[in-house]
This record gives sequence, C-alpha cells and structure tokens, in this order.
Amino acid sequence: MSDGSGATAWSYDTMGRNVTEKRTIGSVTKTISSTYNYDGSLATVTYPSGRVVTYGYNAAAQPVSAIDTANSINYAKSATYAPPGELATSVNGQTGTFNGITTNYSYSPRLFPTAITASSSNGTALSLSYSFFANGNVNVVTNGRDTGRTATYT
Repeated sequence: MSDGSGATAWSYDTMGRNVTEKRTIGSVTKTISSTYNYDGSLATVTYPSGRVVTYGYNAAAQPVSAIDTANSINYAKSATYAPPGELATSVNGQTGTFNGITTNYSYSPRLFPTAITASSSNGTALSLSYSFFANGNVNVVTNGRDTGRTATYT
C-alpha cells in the first residue's frame, strides 16, 4: 500500500496472521515482526529498535502481561480479571526504579464501567466514576481529581 507518506507492506503466515509489517518512508525501511503461540495468541512483537515485547496469558487465555525483559520494562503486568471476564486490575509502566501505575476497574451488574482509578506511590493519577441511565447511556462521568471537570449528559 502506498500513499503520500510512503509505502507499507504486510506479510502473513499460513493462518492469516500478520507476521511482518514493513514501512518505507523515503529511503528508510523499518520492520515490525510478530510471533504467535500455538493457540493463535500473540507471543512477541519485535520493533525496529530491536526491542522485543513478550505477551503473557492466564489459564483462561486472557492477556496478563506485556514485558520488554531485555530493558526491564513492564508495559503491562499482573492483570487480573473478574469472574465474568472483564479486566479488574493491571500494573503499567513498572521499571527497575518505578513500581508502576496500578489501575483498578469496577463494573455494574450489567458490566458497565462504574469506576476507574489509577495510582502509584506518587498518588492518584486518575479517578473516574460513571453512572448510567436505565437504557445504558452514560448519565454522569465524575472526575474524582477535579470535580470541575465532571460531565453530565442528558
């Protein structure tokens, strides 16, 4: 595929999964490659810089981690899920010197998000709560860090 910014080419394995993406801009070509587990889930992504991100899964085949072990960066780690299958917690951005940001998700019995909080040892970065009309449309989004930024919908 070509456009004004350059060209992109993809290649696929016999299962139809993308294994390489080559982008060319001017005379520079960069490649991103992916590998897969036997169950078809994404195993690794190798970026043009050489960084390799490895993906981990739990027994229910839900993603639980995305880690660059060579550079000690945990993009996502320790994800947990509630019994219906929705994401309950995750830790993002953990490095050797930073414990990461822990995000907690809460849901209604209808599995609508009711609260999202993200915090680290430095404090709370995000605190949102949601309420919904009976038809499922969003009613109010409350910003716990700045109530002046609360949004009400009609």
